[in-house]
Amino acid sequence: MIDYAYESLFSQNSIDKQYQIKVYSGSTLETTITNSEIYSETFERHNPLCSDSLEYGSFAAGFVKFKVINSVGTLKNKKLEISIMPQGGASLKLGEYYVESDVLSGDRQSRTITAYDKLYEIINTDVLKWYGELNLPMSMKDFRDAFFENFGVIQLSAILCNDSMVITETIIAEQLSGMEVLSCILAGNGCVGAMTNEGKFKYITFETYDTKAFGKSYKQGSLIYEDYLIQPITSLHFFSNKIDIVVGADPQTSSNIYVMEDNFLFYDKIESDLRPYVENIFDVIKLTPAFRPLKAETYGDPCIEVGDMITFATSDNETIRTFVLNKVENGLQALTDKYDTEGTEYYEYDLNGGNSQIRRLWNNTIALEQEVSTARCYVYAHRNVARFNIGHTSRQTIITIPLASVDNTIPVFVSTIPLTMDMDGEITFRYFLDDIEINENDNDTIYLTRGEQFVTLSTFFEMPANSRKRFTVTAQTGYRESVEREHTAKIISFENYIQTGTYVEEPIDTTPPGAEIDIGKIRAMIFASGLASEQPWDGTITIVEDADDFMLVALNFENAGEEVSVNTRVPTGDSIRDNASDFDLVELVFEGARDEMYVVTHAESSPMITEAEEALITEDGMRFYTEGD
Repeated sequence: MIDYAYESLFSQNSIDKQYQIKVYSGSTLETTITNSEIYSETFERHNPLCSDSLEYGSFAAGFVKFKVINSVGTLKNKKLEISIMPQGGASLKLGEYYVESDVLSGDRQSRTITAYDKLYEIINTDVLKWYGELNLPMSMKDFRDAFFENFGVIQLSAILCNDSMVITETIIAEQLSGMEVLSCILAGNGCVGAMTNEGKFKYITFETYDTKAFGKSYKQGSLIYEDYLIQPITSLHFFSNKIDIVVGADPQTSSNIYVMEDNFLFYDKIESDLRPYVENIFDVIKLTPAFRPLKAETYGDPCIEVGDMITFATSDNETIRTFVLNKVENGLQALTDKYDTEGTEYYEYDLNGGNSQIRRLWNNTIALEQEVSTARCYVYAHRNVARFNIGHTSRQTIITIPLASVDNTIPVFVSTIPLTMDMDGEITFRYFLDDIEINENDNDTIYLTRGEQFVTLSTFFEMPANSRKRFTVTAQTGYRESVEREHTAKIISFENYIQTGTYVEEPIDTTPPGAEIDIGKIRAMIFASGLASEQPWDGTITIVEDADDFMLVALNFENAGEEVSVNTRVPTGDSIRDNASDFDLVELVFEGARDEMYVVTHAESSPMITEAEEALITEDGMRFYTEGD
């Protein structure tokens, strides 16, 4: 919470509030915008932290949006320092923002300005060059200092639980986003983060926190809250490379297990070295108290920050408390705040089911007990670090995975893609290797209806020994005449007839659809023997005896046959023919695998699965399970 001596003034809606927006070009102050140049009550200030449940490692770019008179001139790429002064108080700085969008109105009377804080730049910057030039190894503290220094951002002083951990170079990649690096720093220390009103970065833990009591000072009818509390975490399950570590209560009896995975800062650690750092994280996150999911609208108080605790009194005089995970300020004189904190009572966790299996796959490993063979099989995993808006005018690259091989091999690509369609229509996915289209017959052109949809892709390709390739997937939408559009045209025709008395056939809307894929939603991987390792791994594959039958929902590997057999290395140990001769997968049969473990044909995307099987599809869209689960 911002320490401001005149905070109580904000609860008095009748007092005057004056805004100042200082506009900088570089370090030069160009002009100052005041209330008289801002369209009344168009000012919005968004302070997001977590979109859903509290997730450690989360952060998001804050932004402001407002409308000014056109005479102010263009503000594109300018820096804004925004402050507010309530009548009878002193000036309070609200933040530093950088203009991303400046849209002139059609009548040329006003401009709509959207400006983001410094985290927007961090999220959208490739820091691979910076990472490659670091003088590693270094401590976590030195690593985070170097990271923020690269962006010219000052951190608020903080001692994090794993500041002393040594960071080494653990990844070889073609791209590394600032979003990924910062998320790993935060998660690896059991915290979240945000920019302060002074333009500095703040590490937020929930060991200690400021509390603001609103009592019944909220808009009537706006306080909506759940009957349950988001419960404290009782165990931490940490996945890194081939290592699973559980600290806290026994997972068999623990009431609320939190899962952390795929943090590249920990890839080099063996279990004995890793465990103390995992325990440090758990010692921090277990102190987060129970809090309640709620939505509320109150008078505007700019002193309240994300990460603060707020309390309300219900109509029955029950006190409920929550942490501020999302906050939106609206208005100038009639300043209001909207709070939105979401979450489930317990974090989702499945000790023996599909989630555990798929996490092991994403961490480039296979669950091991009885060693059967040694074959160097590697998995390259990918998640998108940018939001994609897919249209019909050009192909949009949505997946890029750099590859390296040591042997002749046939890598297999699989991906799950949740997306949102603004209209019904087609979307086509194409595959490329170094910008040359491959497997043209495998291109997926799928018809999707309006709303949230889910797509599964799969293909394979040849790759020569000792080569480096870049595999990409593109997406493009297109119009398709459909019953849905025909019905819409008929409805409009009848509505016009009712209004005018004349029936005129409304033409079918042929507007191509648009599709949106949110940040972090794409899950993709390429796997095969003969690939060079993306992450340190000794290549040993062993198979548990009770893993005879696996099913992979919504993919299709149909009796690949010898003509597309993957040329994997011959096992040096016992043959696995008897142990893995029949893998039964939903919609596909992996028969007679013999020594070739990765033989794949293209997967059609029609979801021919039963209701029982569909129930096993997780949020990520992929799940392994054993028959009998």
